[in-house]
Amino acid sequence: MRKLLRGICGVFFASGVLWANPAAAVNVDGYDIPYAAVLYDYEISDGVRDSSNGNAFQFTGGWPLSEHGAAELSFFNVSRSRDIDGKDDYQIGLFVNYVHDFGLYGFDAPYLPNFKPYLLGGPGWVHDDVRGSTHDNFGLDAGGGLLFPLKIGHWDWGWAVRTEATAIVQIQSDETIPDHRVLADYHLTVGVQIPLTPFFASRHAPVEPPPEQPPHVVPVEQAPPAAAAPPCQAPAPGQAINLAGCKAGDTLVLRGVNFKTGSALLTDQATQVLDQVADALNGRKDVKVEIAGHTDNVGKPSYNLALSQKRAEAVRQYLIGKGVDAARLSARGYGATQPIADNGTEQGRAENRRVELKITVQ
Repeated sequence: MRKLLRGICGVFFASGVLWANPAAAVNVDGYDIPYAAVLYDYEISDGVRDSSNGNAFQFTGGWPLSEHGAAELSFFNVSRSRDIDGKDDYQIGLFVNYVHDFGLYGFDAPYLPNFKPYLLGGPGWVHDDVRGSTHDNFGLDAGGGLLFPLKIGHWDWGWAVRTEATAIVQIQSDETIPDHRVLADYHLTVGVQIPLTPFFASRHAPVEPPPEQPPHVVPVEQAPPAAAAPPCQAPAPGQAINLAGCKAGDTLVLRGVNFKTGSALLTDQATQVLDQVADALNGRKDVKVEIAGHTDNVGKPSYNLALSQKRAEAVRQYLIGKGVDAARLSARGYGATQPIADNGTEQGRAENRRVELKITVQ
């Protein structure tokens, strides 16, 4: 049993060698570091057991491997009451899982939380006490869950509520229960996931972009198509976006390109503005542009940097979907490093939360 435990732990920690770049897998965005979770576990026991359903605690440690993948080591201890004599059966499990998340989702309502859906599965070891007899068995688990980032006002430590449902199948080394070589139990868990910030935060501090000269900023307001505006200038009301006279070094602030709170999901108003931008870019196929994402200074710098990158990439993908050649578009997030207004006021913070179109090549 000790050899098996050492082997499983070795697989988990060796997988950490593969982790070389910041990732956000099964984690709160902006806290792209190893994490731990403490969970309550309700077990629905296999019906062939002479015992009730069980209660358990579970500890999980995770190590990001890629943008959407992580390795996890989970330990649980189940206690259940035997029907025969009223005493307790127990079960101990240790599993190594690969976890894949599907990115952050949200609702267009401030009172509904953002969440990350994920799937997991992997091998493990089960130490089972059935009817007073203990056995060590090979096991497999598979399941999925939802991760809900905990962010209340300015409070944001990267914590999350984690909910999960898994099936655990164990193949008995001998027939603890006659005529039943395979036992299947189901686990429903809920708890708190916490990033291991004190140990890893300094290792993955965000790389600040190099300082740049303040760009020539020209705001672009959403407006219905009409007569062409003066070259590379802010259009007057009733005029459409026009890139006719834009040259390398010019920057347009895409006013109206906004996102749902705490996410990279474009609003309906944003897509209307971007439809105009796509038309303008398709009319100037001689230019290449950088889509620059910016935030205000509320929250952790690492979170703002990651969020601005995702928002810039969301705009890029939308424009590609509207027929703009992907090779002409790049995306870069600057976080809160290039404010154009005072972050000490709400109006200033709103101005700093922006997307810009930078002409890079003409």
